[in-house]
Amino acid sequence: PRLAVVVHLHVEGQVATELVQLATTVATLAGQLGGDLRPSAESDELEAALGELRRLWESAKEETVGERDAAGARQAEAASELAEVVGELGLEGEETIGDARQRAASELGKLAERVEVLTARIAKFEDLEAGSAEAVARLDIYTTLADDLLPSRFLKFILDEERRALAALGSEHFERMTQGRYRFTSDGEFDVADLSAAEAERRAESLSGGETFLASLSLALALAEMVTRTGGRLDAFFLDEGFGSLDPEHLDLAMEGIEALVGGNRLVAVVSHVPQLRERVEDLIELDNDPVTGDTVVVRA
Repeated sequence: PRLAVVVHLHVEGQVATELVQLATTVATLAGQLGGDLRPSAESDELEAALGELRRLWESAKEETVGERDAAGARQAEAASELAEVVGELGLEGEETIGDARQRAASELGKLAERVEVLTARIAKFEDLEAGSAEAVARLDIYTTLADDLLPSRFLKFILDEERRALAALGSEHFERMTQGRYRFTSDGEFDVADLSAAEAERRAESLSGGETFLASLSLALALAEMVTRTGGRLDAFFLDEGFGSLDPEHLDLAMEGIEALVGGNRLVAVVSHVPQLRERVEDLIELDNDPVTGDTVVVRA
């Protein structure tokens, strides 16, 4: 009997120890599951604590499964986004982002060298273009000059310039002899600008006989001046008629112009039927018809 008591006490002690350890384990597990269980070593309390621990475990399990599913969905989404990024980065095979960055840096260096080469070529092309434009401009000048220096065109150019100069100088005399009414146009065509009609241009053929004579006389005076200015000489002028259509005032103006031509041993011969000119001309040669033969004879010289 004594041995039985000892064995009983020993077993009872082990059970108590295991119950204490179980209570500690339940408290630890409950803490890990977010609960707060502190059961004693009593069997009834431990049984209730184990039931609560199971409930906490099932709740934690359900929450963990939900988080796992959510994490799986996020993982799939992240994998899709990663694949998209990899596609955008042009990653090849097992290439990492670091490898891609290094490859991109290498390609960027090559592109920079290419840009430098192309920039140098562009600068060279711009220089060539500028030189080409300058050469084309010079060619245009030389071509125009060569065309203008052709005998026919060069002579025409000189004559056009002389005609314009003659018209400008003749206009001074024409305006004076017409008392400010007429000038020649500046294009060298010897048309007439009517200053009394807002400088309307008229053909020379539209002038009256007297106006035409004054225009011709104006050009003769201008021609004499131009020849003298260039060191040349006109030894003689012959003016045939035109005086009969002039009134006394314009006749005086015309004679003043003719007298301006006389000088420097220049001969001015005037052919006219106007008697008033006899008083203004120094040397006269009068002609008449022979009443018998009808021939022209010198009456007085």
